[in-house]
Amino acid sequence: MASKKTAVTLGEATYARLDALAREMSVPRSRVLALAVEQLLERHDALSLTAAIDRAYRDLPSAAEKQWLGSARRKHRHLVENEW
Repeated sequence: MASKKTAVTLGEATYARLDALAREMSVPRSRVLALAVEQLLERHDALSLTAAIDRAYRDLPSAAEKQWLGSARRKHRHLVENEW
């Protein structure tokens, strides 16, 4: 996978915590940052998907949609009535 370099400015306390975690994990600080960004992006994607699903299900069926669904159910029942 190709990679890009970037500069990140951190406060001293955050940098110290990052440094300690990198030492504990035995990985470079840049790897800890990359893992953190990947996790943040995955969480954002999941939240975006959840929001899209919520939007899709937010509206209840209209009266016309309910009528069509009832008609479709009756027709389906009639079609498969003696199949099993």
